[in-house]
Amino acid sequence: MERTNLVFMSVEMYPPANRPTILSLIEEQRNDISAKQNQIQVLDENVEGERSRVQNELVLALNTVPAPDLNQLLLELGWPMVDVCQDLNLPYEYALMARRTYNPTRIATNDNNEKIIVQEENDKVTQLLQRISLLEVSLNRQTHRNASSTQRKSTKPAIDTFEFDDPLPTETKRQMFGERRKRAKIPQFTSGNSEVAQQWLQPYEVLCEYLVVFGHY
Repeated sequence: MERTNLVFMSVEMYPPANRPTILSLIEEQRNDISAKQNQIQVLDENVEGERSRVQNELVLALNTVPAPDLNQLLLELGWPMVDVCQDLNLPYEYALMARRTYNPTRIATNDNNEKIIVQEENDKVTQLLQRISLLEVSLNRQTHRNASSTQRKSTKPAIDTFEFDDPLPTETKRQMFGERRKRAKIPQFTSGNSEVAQQWLQPYEVLCEYLVVFGHY
């Protein structure tokens, strides 16, 4: 429209005989622009009304349709997306559905009436318990092997032992404890790639996580 006005002002540079034709063309363009502006205004008003209607329908669906059914429907449609949820200011549940992380049992309302996700710690504990179960199976197998090995050793002739009526001197005890510590075998990773090392560390990581999590209960 501004450019049209500039052209309209430059008509004075044309010969008087040509001005009526040029002015007629300019006026026609101005009328066409005004009509399109009015049409855009009407469309904007319709869009705003449609936005409100869609928002109300989605809020109503959230309050009336069973959550699993609504979640499945939105997954099949692939709509609304996260940006649509933000643009329409939809409830928090729709954003979770769009991200495919919606779980009705994990949503709660805090003191400020805000939607929040809960039970994440419980989920971690559940996963940890599953890993611990696998570790227990591995430990039971190892214990069974150790027991079998101990039983085989017990069949060997017993070594004569001496009993002392008096307590051993402190220095002697220190030497005995030192020898025992030297004979104690601490598991160590000796060879293999990073993947093998990670598998070797996994039981100890699970044990550490178990102590950290259940130390708070």
